[in-house]
Parts: sequence; structure tokens; C-alpha cells
Amino acid sequence: MRQVNRVQTEPARFTASAFVARGTPAFVYRFSYVPKAVRDRWLNGVPHGAEIPFVFDTLEDRNGLTWSEQDHDVARALTDIHGKLVWT
Repeated sequence: MRQVNRVQTEPARFTASAFVARGTPAFVYRFSYVPKAVRDRWLNGVPHGAEIPFVFDTLEDRNGLTWSEQDHDVARALTDIHGKLVWT
């Protein structure tokens, strides 16, 4: 987890802070939802980029994964949040 913080989290926070210091709004989020179908495999959390199908609500059953209703609910909510963020 320390490696993720050093390579991904801290640079994003640093960049957002730099924008804010110049008076530009900046937003940072951390996606931590682990889909039901992979909870037994993603024991160390969500891999980089795994939020993309949720952000765009493009969950499809593939690669042996079947998405739960909860997964679809999370995708709809995240799509809605990102849509609102775009208009901020």
C-alpha cells in the first residue's frame, strides 16, 4: 500500500494542491469499492484503473465476471457524481 501512496496518491494530492494554491478548484477521489465478483481475488484493494467501467457505467459480464446489482448501483452513483463534477 505504501508504494501506491508514493506513486499514485501523493502525486495527485500534490498536483491538486498546486492548482488550489493558484486559485483553481481541484478535486481528488479514491475509488475503493471492490466488486462482489472479485472480492476473493482483490485482497489488497482495487487495482489502478479498475474504476473506469464504474465511472462510465459500462459494466459488462465478461472474463467470467458477473456484476451484482450492488455493483450496478455503485456504477450508476459514480457516473452521476462524475457528471455533476464536470458541471462544477
